[in-house]
Amino acid sequence: EFGSMLFLNERWKEARSQLELASHDYAVPQKFGIQGELVVCAAALGDTTSAIAIADSLGRITGLLKPNAIYWKAIVMARLHKRAEAVALLRESYALGWPKGSPYSHPLRQRFPDLFGFQPFEDFYKSD
Repeated sequence: EFGSMLFLNERWKEARSQLELASHDYAVPQKFGIQGELVVCAAALGDTTSAIAIADSLGRITGLLKPNAIYWKAIVMARLHKRAEAVALLRESYALGWPKGSPYSHPLRQRFPDLFGFQPFEDFYKSD
C-alpha cells in the first residue's frame, strides 16, 4: 500500500494522509499495522496529543495482538523521547511473545533510532 511505502521512507506528512484514507476502523485486526504506522507518523510530526491517544488505545488491545500493540506503543514512546518508558514497553512486549532476534541484525531494532546509545536499550538487545 502507498501509505506504508511513504511511511518506510519517513515521509511522515504524506504517509499520515494516505494511511488515514486507508483506515477508518482501527478495531479491525487487518488494519492494525496501519494504526501502528499512523501513531508513529503523528509522533514524528509532533502531534503528541494524537500520538498518545492512539498509543493508549494500543495499550488496551488484548489477545494475540497484545505483544504487537505494546511494541508499537514502545516505538511511539521512543519517538516522543520517553526512553525509559519505551524500553519498559519493549521488555513487556517481548515477555508476552514478540520476537526479539539478534542484537545487531534484527531489522525491527531499526525502528528505535531515538534509543540508539541509550544504555538500557542497548543492554536489552544484548541480553539473552
